[in-house]
Amino acid sequence: LTILAEEAIPVAELSREMIAERIKWAEEDLGDADTAPETRVAAEETLARLREIQAAL
Repeated sequence: LTILAEEAIPVAELSREMIAERIKWAEEDLGDADTAPETRVAAEETLARLREIQAAL
């Protein structure tokens, strides 16, 4: 099994505040994303994953 990730955070360390802050950063990244479809899609996917985590907490 191979898992690739930019960052790994232990579940015990997750907090609503941490995720809210990262959502804010991701929204800023999405606003700053250039018009290249790959860049925008990657930013949208990151934001969607963070929102899923937030909903699960």
